Amino acid sequence: MKKRFFPNKLIQVLGLLIAALSLAKPFPFFIAMNSQAATKLYPPVLFVIFCFLFISISYLLNYKRKQKMEWNFKIINLRVLYLLLLLLLVFNIGINKPINSFLNQILHYNPEISNSFDKPLFIIGATLLAPMLEEIIFRGIILKGLLTRYTKQYAILFSSTTLGLIHRKPLQKWE
Repeated sequence: MKKRFFPNKLIQVLGLLIAALSLAKPFPFFIAMNSQAATKLYPPVLFVIFCFLFISISYLLNYKRKQKMEWNFKIINLRVLYLLLLLLLVFNIGINKPINSFLNQILHYNPEISNSFDKPLFIIGATLLAPMLEEIIFRGIILKGLLTRYTKQYAILFSSTTLGLIHRKPLQKWE
């Protein structure tokens, strides 16, 4: 019987998500224990550790099963990359920031989240690191595994729904 890419069942995807999150949960507390910085650092550090664990566990299980994980990162034209980065910056400063400020005034929302858009590290993480890691996990690992067992439509629907559930707070405005 041919071994399939892991995870290739819905239960495996859910189990891997839960396992990676469970393993990642304790780590951010050790970075800035009992300090005010811990509350601000916790979500991004948890996200990075979760992604690292999810990718690592998937890689190790596939390696053990002699399944090859390919990373197809190709930058064909650096000009396009620079243009995309410029567009992200323009979008963040010209569209995203004014909309968030407007919504904060209307909804009287906690200013900590909107102020984080002013920080360069947050912008880099939110516009570059997070989308790349999400693509690796949801398109590169989960979708690839599910396509070995399910139809294209079902695999795409499940992986995109899972990604949507992870982003359960669109714009982080409607709590």
